[in-house]
Amino acid sequence: MKILIAADGNTMESLVARRFERGVWYLIVDEATLEIEQHRNLTPQDHNRIFERADAIRVGAVIADKIGTGPCRHILKLGMDLAHARNMTVRQALLRMKEGELEFAGRESLQAMVDRHEILRGGEEVKFGRSQKRYTSPVDIDPGTPRGHHHVQQYAGRGH
Repeated sequence: MKILIAADGNTMESLVARRFERGVWYLIVDEATLEIEQHRNLTPQDHNRIFERADAIRVGAVIADKIGTGPCRHILKLGMDLAHARNMTVRQALLRMKEGELEFAGRESLQAMVDRHEILRGGEEVKFGRSQKRYTSPVDIDPGTPRGHHHVQQYAGRGH
């Protein structure tokens, strides 16, 4: 079986990315031979293209730490499994998956997460939405407006 992993590097010793969509590399690993097919994540939409590639070569599972609703839609549509690996290298995650030690997200929890627009992290659901104020701003800007949403995306946490 082939497995798709978002990683911080392009080797087996790289850490699994903390967030699937923001992984620096997408690795497709053949579980039997440990051959790696490497894809660099260059644009915000590369995770969509990697799912097209994964579907073409029949990838059976995805390993991630946190994963958002967009990739979960792809996983559901393509009939893949999702396993959670936190603070592990790619090699450790593959070994634990082979031994059955990784926690798999069920289809029901994936669908529920997509319906509620949440992030799935290691079996626990984390609320994520525009209504939460996750930033501090010197100017009182409503994050529900287009300008406020832009402000949150561009300037949150940067000391502006």
